[in-house]
Amino acid sequence: MILFVATLMTAIGVGMLSIADGPMVWVAVIIAGVVRDGFMAVLMSMIMETRGVGVTYAGTAIGLVSTLSRPGGIISPPIGNGLASINLRLPFIFWSALATMALSGFYFLKETGRRQR
Repeated sequence: MILFVATLMTAIGVGMLSIADGPMVWVAVIIAGVVRDGFMAVLMSMIMETRGVGVTYAGTAIGLVSTLSRPGGIISPPIGNGLASINLRLPFIFWSALATMALSGFYFLKETGRRQR
C-alpha cells in the first residue's frame, strides 16, 4: 500500500508540473519527490522479503529488479525531451502517464503476513 501511495503521489506531482506556475511548481516538485527515497527503500525491502528470496538470493533479486526497471529510465527521458519540442507541457504529461500506468502493476502484488486474505 505504501508503494501504491508513493507512485500515485509521484504521478500527481509530475502531472501538476504540466500546469503549475510560480510557487505551485515547488508544491508539485515536493509532492513528486518527497516519497522517492522512501519508495526505493520499501521496494528493496519488499524484494528481500519475498518468499523464496531470503539472504541467499537477495542480491540477485535486487539486481534483477533494478535491471528490468532500467529500460523505462533509459527510454522515457529522451522521448519526453523530444515531446518538449512540440509543447513544453507534454513531457510532464507523458511521464505522469507512465507513472499512472505503473499503478496497474500493483494489481499483481499479493499481501503477505497479517494482512493476507
